[in-house]
Amino acid sequence: MQHQQYSIVKPPVTRNFAIASVLLGVSWLATVIFEPWRELVNASLRIDGQTLPQLELWAILTHGVFPSDFVMLFFSVLMLYFFSTESDRLWSSKKWWGTVALALVFGGTLTLLSSWAVGTTRPFGGFAAPTYAFIAAYCWSVWNARVNLFFIELTGKRMLLAFFALDVVFALISMDPTMLSARFGGLLAGLLVAGEFYKISDLKKRYHYWRVRRNLRVISKTPEDVVKSRKKKRDPKRQREDGTWIN
Repeated sequence: MQHQQYSIVKPPVTRNFAIASVLLGVSWLATVIFEPWRELVNASLRIDGQTLPQLELWAILTHGVFPSDFVMLFFSVLMLYFFSTESDRLWSSKKWWGTVALALVFGGTLTLLSSWAVGTTRPFGGFAAPTYAFIAAYCWSVWNARVNLFFIELTGKRMLLAFFALDVVFALISMDPTMLSARFGGLLAGLLVAGEFYKISDLKKRYHYWRVRRNLRVISKTPEDVVKSRKKKRDPKRQREDGTWIN
């Protein structure tokens, strides 16, 4: 009897990943060492419930540079290492950093609105939105393929669903909607870039191909298939196979 062999794949340390990691580490360390700088970051460069009323909209971008704590810094760098290096290897630097910027805008905007809605006083910052964008991009690249996540076999779409469901649980436990808002914004940005849904011409082609496939399915149907599909739409509890109705 043969046993399935597992091996741990170590992604390469890519240039853009290294730059982002060093930037996050230095910015977090500066907020720890220099108290005046930390106060300025919490007051104007991270997002809280007063960011929108004070119109400090630049925090939509700047909040991503300043992780809230070391735990967030550690997991952001770890997830970037596992999920962004593949995109860094296949994409251009312009597309990689463009994804970071788009994720910060989407995640920062949703975080801004949710923080204002619930009146959050704790400043929120970190690379959660871009990290989630690269997780979504990776899952899109293996959408229907089977991959092993910590020895658990999943398809890309199930992996993305599992990550987001786990974050929903953490958000409910911590009662912090800003965390979920940033990740959801990053998820949207990652799928938008990876699926290239921003290209209008490609969307038109996909819609055209969808209509062609649909029409081909309709043409290939036999009269018997049409009758069966109509029977399925009827309530089986009210009508028998021979067409008579149940009173």
